[in-house]
Amino acid sequence: MLKTRAHRYMLSAGALLTLGLSSCGVSTVTQCNNFSEVVKQGEEFQAEFEAEMESFGQNFAGAGELEGLKNMASGYRDAVGRVVTKIDAMSTDLEALELPDETLAAFRDRYTDVTTQFAQELQNTSEAMGLIQNVESEADLIPAVTKFQEQAMGSFTNLEQLSTQGDTLTTEINTYCTEAAG
Repeated sequence: MLKTRAHRYMLSAGALLTLGLSSCGVSTVTQCNNFSEVVKQGEEFQAEFEAEMESFGQNFAGAGELEGLKNMASGYRDAVGRVVTKIDAMSTDLEALELPDETLAAFRDRYTDVTTQFAQELQNTSEAMGLIQNVESEADLIPAVTKFQEQAMGSFTNLEQLSTQGDTLTTEINTYCTEAAG
C-alpha cells in the first residue's frame, strides 16, 4: 500500500511542473523552474525508497524466524529514516524559495505542509515498526505485530490522503504555471 500510492505525488509533481514551464512568462518561468527544481529532489529519492520498500516487503514475507523479522524491521526503519531526512531537506529548500508571486508562494506553503506531514506519518510508521524490531521472544511477536497494526494503520491511511492532496496540488501548480503564460 505504501509503495504503490504514498509517494506517487512526489514523482508526478516534478513531471507535471516540468510540462508547462516552457510556455510561462519570464518571471513566472523562473519561479516555476525554481519550484520545480526543489520538488525534483523528491524524484531522486523516491525511486530508491520504493525499491527498498519492494525489497523489504519481499524479505519480510520470507522472514520466518524472529531474528529475520527483527532485521527486516530494522531495515524498514533505516529506509524510512533516510527518506524522512531527505523530505526534511526538501521542505527546508522549499521554505527558502523566494517566490514573489503570491499564488506560487501559497502553493509552496501548501506543498511544504503536505511534505512535512508526509514525513511525520512515515516517522510514525517507523516508530510503530520499532515494536517489531524490539521484540525479545517469539511469544511477544504476535502482540507486537497487533500493536504495530493498530499504530501504523492510521498513518498508512493518512499517507494515502496526503498523496491525494499532493496529486491535486501538483495539478493546481501545473495549471497555474501553464495559464500564467496565456
